[in-house]
Amino acid sequence: MSVIAPHQKSGNANTTLYANAVFAGGGVRGIAHIGALKVAETLGYRWQHVAGTSVGAIIAALVAAGYTADELYQPMKSLDYKRFVDNSSFWLFRIPGLVNILTHGGLHSGSQVEAFMQEMLRAKNKVTFRDMIVPGQENNADPILHYRLTVIASDITTGQILRLPQDAHFYGIEPDDFEIARAVRMSSSVPFFFMPVQLRHRSGSLCRIVDGALLSNLPLFLFERPGTPPDIPTFGFHLVNSSSPMVEMSRESNGVISLLVALIKTMLNAHDKLYLDNAIYVRTIGIPVDGISATQFNLTPTQMEQLHENGQQAAKKFFSTWDFEAYKVTYGSANTPLSRLEQLHVAMKEQAAEQTMAGVVTLPEQLGEVARVLVQQGESTLEEVVNHTRQDEAAVIAALTELMERGFIRSSQVDGEYRYKAVLLSRRRSRLAMSIDV
Repeated sequence: MSVIAPHQKSGNANTTLYANAVFAGGGVRGIAHIGALKVAETLGYRWQHVAGTSVGAIIAALVAAGYTADELYQPMKSLDYKRFVDNSSFWLFRIPGLVNILTHGGLHSGSQVEAFMQEMLRAKNKVTFRDMIVPGQENNADPILHYRLTVIASDITTGQILRLPQDAHFYGIEPDDFEIARAVRMSSSVPFFFMPVQLRHRSGSLCRIVDGALLSNLPLFLFERPGTPPDIPTFGFHLVNSSSPMVEMSRESNGVISLLVALIKTMLNAHDKLYLDNAIYVRTIGIPVDGISATQFNLTPTQMEQLHENGQQAAKKFFSTWDFEAYKVTYGSANTPLSRLEQLHVAMKEQAAEQTMAGVVTLPEQLGEVARVLVQQGESTLEEVVNHTRQDEAAVIAALTELMERGFIRSSQVDGEYRYKAVLLSRRRSRLAMSIDV
């Protein structure tokens, strides 16, 4: 599947390790991704395929174009994000802003995002996705592997997630000829904040394309092939905020615009706290953003530097324990680990078992001895319990009766003989996992 040398176990500045990278959205905080990239590149990582959503699409496109983390740091640090806002008066005077949303679907055109990308990409002689074709992959049966870059966007007219440029043909556009900057502009079109990009579907419908984070903020699935162990790792770069600030409604005059502003901020910040399943979490670099909002266009130089530093520290921590061979054995083989649901059920049963055992320990001595025998044996006849406890039969019968009344055990009749069973069962799938028998 790969035309580049496979991943090696460990590396340093003199070792080249190939991997795929997927960058999540996060508004103006994208410089944090660059900090994490810097550490990865220092360790010898080079990127075979990259993908991204929203600001992650910006970073991914620039990386695919050939920029290194060091080359991106200064332009991103000095970038005035307010240049992406066509007219700041839309935030100050609510009626014009409302008119723009009602007539165009967003406060700002997003053209400045596209212009910025065109400028950066042309400096590396990259314009269309034809410039992103991976040598030797032109005829690969999987179109995702044709290009070094995949951008995620959302078609809110058809309700479909778009992989660009691969899905450009739905709109009568040859994927190779699709402009990279245009795709990034589409992926970055935060609903209501930026105007949607309109494309005519081949069915005739006029479709509106918006921020890819609406449907997939961290599309790690792009480079996965079910049943096929990966030959190189795919890393996720995710901006996280464990203490997102409360989104406050503006108290200014126009309630509709205030509501839209709150909706935008809520949507953007909600992704910071999304649960990641273990198979995704284990290969994702979670970068703290220290409460900085995705739409905080007035970032200070200090905040920029802090985000960049956060990215570096998060990547150092991640790679200090990362082991691709262990990942392949655990998550990339046929022996699939327990799903999240199964893990929660096992943990629930273990906790219940501990509580039940605690109850056994606190039972009166005579009852406790009978209960322990049943916990250890799983299921026993009256005779077996008598033999193990060395108590007389009448005492054991009394103990069993009280234990059943307390709910510690249950009885069943098999071939005319009563068998007694603790409410603790033992193993499942070769794991020492306790469960409650109800």
